[in-house]
Amino acid sequence: MKGFFAQKNLIEPLVRTGFLTSLLFYILFWFTDFLIPGFVSRYFSVHLFLLTALVCGLLWSHVIDTYRQHPQWRRFIVFSLGFMFALLTWKFTSGLGFERFFLVMVVFFTPTLLSFFLNE
Repeated sequence: MKGFFAQKNLIEPLVRTGFLTSLLFYILFWFTDFLIPGFVSRYFSVHLFLLTALVCGLLWSHVIDTYRQHPQWRRFIVFSLGFMFALLTWKFTSGLGFERFFLVMVVFFTPTLLSFFLNE
């Protein structure tokens, strides 16, 4: 297995493409199955793409030479996750009343705080 990872220049584009393609198809098929229930899941599990993305992502993290940070993408993803979690919290906590607003604010800012503390 050592010879497999010794050829990092050849493996890195392959596993990067496998990760990005698997992740894209997972999101696409999952969203399609969400819109039309059973359209995809009747024939195969969309989670196979997630498993492939996980394996390729782990391999990619092992063979990558340089890591570049993309602050604009990170901010966009963190804001999107916070917004999505806040919407889900708002939807599923209708019985809380006044405390609902404060819980939604905490959930909205939690990804931003985690991102800040993880990058320090």
